[in-house]
Amino acid sequence: MKDNFFVFSKNKTNPKLLVFHLTLLFLDDIQKIRTYQLYQMNNETNSLALLAFVYRIEIITLPILIIMGSICNVMTFIVMRRKRMRVSSTCFYMAALAVTDTLVLWTGCLNQWFYIIHIPTVVAKSNFTCKLLPFLFVFFADAR
Repeated sequence: MKDNFFVFSKNKTNPKLLVFHLTLLFLDDIQKIRTYQLYQMNNETNSLALLAFVYRIEIITLPILIIMGSICNVMTFIVMRRKRMRVSSTCFYMAALAVTDTLVLWTGCLNQWFYIIHIPTVVAKSNFTCKLLPFLFVFFADAR
């Protein structure tokens, strides 16, 4: 990453922006990009402590969401595929929804969590997987 990626704006009198750029000097490159993205999404946030707090919460909540969502989706699939539930087309669609929701969790949230905790993901392994996993995420998310 280039050192001049985060340059000071023409308006050097903005103290919030100056503090933001000075804080970025002490972060590694991935944290810089993540913090910059969060800052751009909500440039009214005047505290980097709040951004760091959100970053930490994301690290904790994503695995909980993946585990609990997967367990609940498996239970939903089992219930919807019972013998007396199979006669209803609604139960079939609910079972299919449970499967696609689980795959969305595994392709989207798991990949995001790996990115946040700096674990190399399958996406970066080859050009094929770089295109396949985002496609699968969008495909399963839109399959609803």
